[in-house]
Amino acid sequence: METIEINTGLDGFVMVDRILPPAEEAIQGMKCFTQAPLFQGMEALAQLAALHQRWRMDFQRHAFLLSVQEWTPPASGILDGEYRLEAVTQGESQAACAYGVRAENPAGEGFGGTLTIAWADYGKDFPRNPLQDHYQRVFQCLLSGSEIN
Repeated sequence: METIEINTGLDGFVMVDRILPPAEEAIQGMKCFTQAPLFQGMEALAQLAALHQRWRMDFQRHAFLLSVQEWTPPASGILDGEYRLEAVTQGESQAACAYGVRAENPAGEGFGGTLTIAWADYGKDFPRNPLQDHYQRVFQCLLSGSEIN
């Protein structure tokens, strides 16, 4: 199989700075952007929703962005400053969950849409080791405010 290498130019790929204690149907987090392109805002919201879904399943399955149904971009072409992130479940099946997602800065400017997060059992395509431990550690670090190593 051919390997495709993607270089985002970022030091890391966790796009959420911290999360608040989640509820069964919703999660909130924070992200401080510094002159960031728009895709980083969508990625932060997708990561927040996927982290929530992993938590809901007690990290026993892999969760990932399946699709974007609706998207309203921010008025500005660049993201700068702190944004409150929110992902709220809107309905689910046995294999996926729709999330309403929104990011908003203190001035009330924001962006968001509807994403579908799907999940799959760990296996050949999504190996339990290292994914399960990695996502549990990331979740706990974001919740406690400790550094992700």
